[in-house]
Amino acid sequence: MREGRWGEVFPSRKAAAGAQEGQVWEKHLAFLKEHVPPEKLIFFDVRDGWEPLCAALGCEVPKGIDFPKSNDSKAMEEIFRSEIRTGIRRWAMVLGTVVATYWGWTRYLA
Repeated sequence: MREGRWGEVFPSRKAAAGAQEGQVWEKHLAFLKEHVPPEKLIFFDVRDGWEPLCAALGCEVPKGIDFPKSNDSKAMEEIFRSEIRTGIRRWAMVLGTVVATYWGWTRYLA
């Protein structure tokens, strides 16, 4: 990341370590305004929903489709459950591989 966008905004580790959260955001906005043509730069607050986004993009507001909210409590709980299930499955595969390898070696050596 140091060579990516972060490195463009903060050229040294010392500058990055000394930056406060508000300063990072302000520098990021200044960087965008300097490098992105104004006709291609859209600032949008997701709390405003479809209307301002569609107006900025020049398209119609979708009918009958709620604006996605992936950070509500139900969505976050589902994400956490999914991640936990994935972790359990992966650890089960690792444990299964270890047990199968051990069992195979004990039969081979016996």
